[in-house]
Amino acid sequence: MSIILVDPVTGQERPAWVYQAADLLIKKMKREGLWGTMDFYFQMWLKKNPETAKAYEKNREDVKATRRNKHASFENKSNRLLLQIPGEFIDFAEKYFPEEVMDIGRHKFMQMLARRYPLFKIPEGSI
Repeated sequence: MSIILVDPVTGQERPAWVYQAADLLIKKMKREGLWGTMDFYFQMWLKKNPETAKAYEKNREDVKATRRNKHASFENKSNRLLLQIPGEFIDFAEKYFPEEVMDIGRHKFMQMLARRYPLFKIPEGSI
């Protein structure tokens, strides 16, 4: 049986796990910084969106099969797709860790996301 709580401000009903996850997320932000928090956020996202995660995996396979050059890019190789990630991950990091993202640099940050979360990385094709 799931416990339902009512938000005192908006009056919306939400499962209790949402509030528990938010509390854990705040603790992680204080203790573990950007990457510890992003890892936790990723795990929460996987549990909340299993069908979407399967769709990302299927898309990875399709891209690998259809992009036949070594960089998994289109024919002109100028538009290489490195990462296909839900915008909420980027928004989350930029909202709660703006200094860290700015210090790393947006391009480098995207490369780090691709390495850390291979589900969202576009694989290099085979020749």
